[in-house]
Formats: sequence, C-alpha cells, structure tokens
Amino acid sequence: MFMQYEGDIPVVKPVQELRTRTRRYVPPGVRTTATAKSETEILQERFRELSKEVDENQKFLQEMSSTGKAGDYTAIVNGAISEKMREMQAIDKKLEKLGV
Repeated sequence: MFMQYEGDIPVVKPVQELRTRTRRYVPPGVRTTATAKSETEILQERFRELSKEVDENQKFLQEMSSTGKAGDYTAIVNGAISEKMREMQAIDKKLEKLGV
C-alpha cells in the first residue's frame, strides 16, 4: 500500500478546505447571471468601439476624397469598414440572444 506513495504517508487535506474549493467550482458551459451581465457589457462596449472606428474610417475617406487621394485608399478602407460592419452584425445577433 505504501509503495504507491514511495514510502511517504499521503497528506490528508482538511474537509473544510475541500468544501470551499468545490463551492467556488463552476462547471464549463454553466453561466451565472454576473457572467451574462459582464458579457453583455463587453459586447456593447465592443459595438460602440466598432461604430466609432467606422465613423473615423468614413471621415478619413471624405478627407482623402477632398484632397483627391481617395483612389489610393478607397478599397482598403471600404474593406475594413465592411469587416467591422460584419462584426457589428454578429455582436447584434449575440445581444439579441442574450435578450438585450
């Protein structure tokens, strides 16, 4: 019997310590209300950031078109805008699922 422990007697942890660790354990895939709120806030914040970035990109294109250099940047910036818009749509769908 002691062979599996290489001659040392195993240390037994107090029951109270085991109880506190298992109380804090949340199985994967289980959400708490605090997690759902923080996820909602994170998604809303990211949506606002993306919206601000889209506005900045559109202003940049307007400034470049007024200087006559829009042709150099139009495809690149429009690609970035469409990518951000797709991410915003995905966030919107997630928020709808969360009931916001």
